[in-house]
Amino acid sequence: MSENRLPILPVLKDLENQARRLFEIERSTTTLEDARTVVANHYGAENWQRLESACQLAEALWKDEIEMVKRLIERDPSLVHEPVLIRENNWGPPLSYAATAGSPAAVTLLLEAGAEDIDYALRRAVLKGHIRIAKLLYRSLGSPQPPDDALAGPAYTLDVAGTEFLFEIGARAVDPDGGQRSAPVDVVLETDSRKPDAKHRILELYVENGLALPDTPVMALHRGRIDLLEKLLVDYPSLLNRRFTHNEIYPPELGCHDEVLATQGTPLAGTTLLHLCVDYDEFEIAEWLIARGADVNARATVAPTASAGTRRCFARPFRSRTSGRTMATARGAFDLPNFC
Repeated sequence: MSENRLPILPVLKDLENQARRLFEIERSTTTLEDARTVVANHYGAENWQRLESACQLAEALWKDEIEMVKRLIERDPSLVHEPVLIRENNWGPPLSYAATAGSPAAVTLLLEAGAEDIDYALRRAVLKGHIRIAKLLYRSLGSPQPPDDALAGPAYTLDVAGTEFLFEIGARAVDPDGGQRSAPVDVVLETDSRKPDAKHRILELYVENGLALPDTPVMALHRGRIDLLEKLLVDYPSLLNRRFTHNEIYPPELGCHDEVLATQGTPLAGTTLLHLCVDYDEFEIAEWLIARGADVNARATVAPTASAGTRRCFARPFRSRTSGRTMATARGAFDLPNFC
């Protein structure tokens, strides 16, 4: 069997079934215990007992079963310092796993048991917006100044509470000495998360903490600022149906990347504001644009490398996942073939 990683919440019964299937295939040359060992090794465990402990510990942390967590680490204290899912992964040792899952009681228990991954656990708690846990871990570290990249975690998940907490404890949007940008605007714009209200608030938090953002139509859309779009429309009536370049959508000066990295593989260069509303679930701005005459059948610019007649299309659905509404108005739904 090739190497593999356990899922975030592994189910022991499923792993037992894997072992039994392997045993049935190799019955003439192996035993069930040998098949279990093969499955355990496949997931990075030295034996079946270690794999069993991983499943039990993950389930106990996930379900906030503190007594079970306590029994497991008392039986094998080394579990406190090893990745819960055996192989290295984002969820880390038990403390970080508990911080990610959102279990204050488990975090307290593991701190008392000598867990050492406090800094990483703090990052995970902030990433997920578990502020009660974040405060506990922050105090355990001695209330240090957040590192320059601290804001990146909640920027990726678009977590407002995590971002607010970091600013409360001293995170900076701009380096006070050199004036360099510290706020990860690129992460906020390029993340595959789609939570418009949270995205708007995080960008405003950056501005409130000293960051200057460009006064452009696309940035106004990113910020959810219809008031800024109103002002720009007065001076530039053509912006309703204008096609924007990649660098206008993802400004390099804000740390944004090339077309592949910045857009999760779906380039947006050559699109209108209305196209961007679909990709970013900006329902209210889409309604505003249509009400002011934006062309719902506008086509994106054909990519230079595309075959004749090919248009850039989007992998995203036209139903807003955040609002549950489809992008349609009293003036009619978007024409799907021409909107792509």
